[in-house]
Formats: sequence, C-alpha cells, structure tokens
Amino acid sequence: ETAQWPTGTVTVRNVRISGARTGIRVQELFDTGTKDVLIEKCAISGANAGLYMNLSKPCRIVVRDCMLVDNPGKGIEVYMDDSPPQADATVRNNYFARNGANAGAYANNTNIRERMGIVRWNLDKEPGTNIIGGPYLGGNFWDDYTGVDTDLDGLGDTNLPHRVVASTNPVGDSRPLVGPPPD
Repeated sequence: ETAQWPTGTVTVRNVRISGARTGIRVQELFDTGTKDVLIEKCAISGANAGLYMNLSKPCRIVVRDCMLVDNPGKGIEVYMDDSPPQADATVRNNYFARNGANAGAYANNTNIRERMGIVRWNLDKEPGTNIIGGPYLGGNFWDDYTGVDTDLDGLGDTNLPHRVVASTNPVGDSRPLVGPPPD
C-alpha cells in the first residue's frame, strides 16, 4: 500500500511499527517532489528491514532518536542506483540491537565504497543526552560495536570507525555510543 504525500517536507515522528515487511520505506516520496524527510522517535521491530532508504534521488533525509531492534533482516537498509550520488542522509542517535544485521547497503554497481560516503552515521560530539542516557550526542548505539570508551565520555574511542556495513568499506560511525542500553 502506498500513501500519497504532499511535496516539500515529510516528518514521521513517534511511530511504533512491529511485524511489518518493511517498517518505514523512504523511496516513492521523491517522485512526488518531496525533498526533505525527517524520521524521529520511532520504534521498529520484527520487520525484514526496519528502515529502507533509497538514496537515488535528490533529497535530504535525517533519521534520529529511533529504536531499531529485533528485526530479523536489517535494522536499516540503504540503496543507491548507478546515478551520481544526489542524496544527503544523516543517521544519528539511534539504537541498533538484535537485528539480523544492524545495517546493509547495496547498489546497482560495485562502487558501494564511494556511494556510502553520502550517509553520515554520526555528527561532531556535542553536549546533550543521547538515546542511551549518555552526556553527549555523536553517533548511534550499535550492539555489535567492539571498541572501548577510553576517556569515559560515552563515545567509543577504539576500533573506529565502526563499520556500519560489513565489508572493507571504511565508511562508518566514528562516534558510536557506548554504555548501558536504555530502560
């Protein structure tokens, strides 16, 4: 089922989705003229792909403050076609845990390394309470991050960047959140 969205900006906020084939799919929106998408404070579980983003059209997407857990497929899946990268995507302050894979990416070509650079998996460190209750905002919480927080600021300092997509791709989260899971 496809919803018709107005042109301009689309915000998806405070949505809980469980057991769907795809939790939130950001794709067809861009054919309607939508250029900005904000997804925040959503909880998605039990989906083959918790969040699917097609970054083949000119757009800006921000995903923040979401819980993507217990998805047997992927927490987030990113797709790009053969056209030059036109999208700007930021995925930060989200919680990824117990997914088949926390993140996945694919393209119609083999140049995934360059194309994944259009997704920012973190921002600069800034004061603020993050999704797991730590004192700084930066990247995302990944249950498969194996690094250590050596300066005790709640952001990982070793094994960086955390490779978001399993490959030799060096693109990833340079400020993964470290600490106990949220209540």
